[in-house]
Amino acid sequence: MTPWQHDVLSGELLQDYRRTLQALLEQKAERAFITELTHCNNQPWLRVFDLQQQWQRLVLQLLHDTTWSVPLFERVCQAFGWDDQKGVYPEPAWMWRELVSRCEQESFYAHLQDKAQDKRRMSADALAARLLLTPMTATQQKRMIDGFGENEWNACRHLADTLTWRYPQLADRVAQDDLYFWRKFVPRPIYTQVFIRLWAVFALGIGLSIAQDIPNRLDLMSVLTFLSLAPAVVGFRITQFWASMSSVYRVPDIWLSQYLIPKRLNPNDYWLVIRHGVPQVIMLIACGLMLGVLGAVTYAGALLINLLHKKRIGHMSQRFSHDWPWLNGLHWAFWSPLQAVFLVVMVALIVAAQHYLPQVPWTHFDLPKR
Repeated sequence: MTPWQHDVLSGELLQDYRRTLQALLEQKAERAFITELTHCNNQPWLRVFDLQQQWQRLVLQLLHDTTWSVPLFERVCQAFGWDDQKGVYPEPAWMWRELVSRCEQESFYAHLQDKAQDKRRMSADALAARLLLTPMTATQQKRMIDGFGENEWNACRHLADTLTWRYPQLADRVAQDDLYFWRKFVPRPIYTQVFIRLWAVFALGIGLSIAQDIPNRLDLMSVLTFLSLAPAVVGFRITQFWASMSSVYRVPDIWLSQYLIPKRLNPNDYWLVIRHGVPQVIMLIACGLMLGVLGAVTYAGALLINLLHKKRIGHMSQRFSHDWPWLNGLHWAFWSPLQAVFLVVMVALIVAAQHYLPQVPWTHFDLPKR
């Protein structure tokens, strides 16, 4: 044969081999695939170096364009002597790298499934895999995570981060659309920032309500500190109690929150109707008792701006957060610019109403007289 005839014949034979292997892969006949591949590799004419390289590129392209299991890929590597650790692999290199990444991904997912399906495994990573990969109702999820501790929540976060950033193609195989859905179940302790904010609300409300009666600023500050500290402590303890008590109703709370709160206002399902709604209603009533209608409007308006306007005045450094934990609650990083402007305007409006319209109950609450 002429060189041209030889090239045409070898090319047709290689394509015929490839079509046979592709048909076996489409039929999921992996054992027959390996048998046929071994038979092809043993053909004497394929021992020529150039033809062997061409054949390996065809098989590499076939694996790149089809689906297969990790054991099959390992057997193919053994048949050709491919070894990523030794740097022995076919060209092009980018296609080989994608196959190795896919193999690592499939191995990771298979291992994850084994941990999720084995009910005897109770380690933190096994529980996290079971929570993310197993379809469950909210009640079943709550029953499972009631015993979760810090290790289990860290395992959930690590697994969700791994699937999000390292193996994003696996996200479609997970039972949950949101890989971080478990965050809504994580216990949320009441930190000192809540106490600081409660103290600030009561200090401002009580201060505005008694400022006209105590003109001396020094006396006003001392009385204000004493009067606002007690309700802040009581409110803080009540908030802690309510947080632990409302966790019993976490499942219906999550359902109500998803049904009543628009997704754009609560994209991460952080806000809960029962857990957060009841304390906010109590604070709204407290502001109304201290400063009447304008006080309630001030608190409700500041709360709505905080939910609707996501921009903040600045950022809080980790060093400040660590060194001044008692001041974190009032840091400007938590404030919307519109919120600050609204608060200044409402305080000025309350002071003006107290001065010019003292007889109208806009800034105070009158109990009905008997």
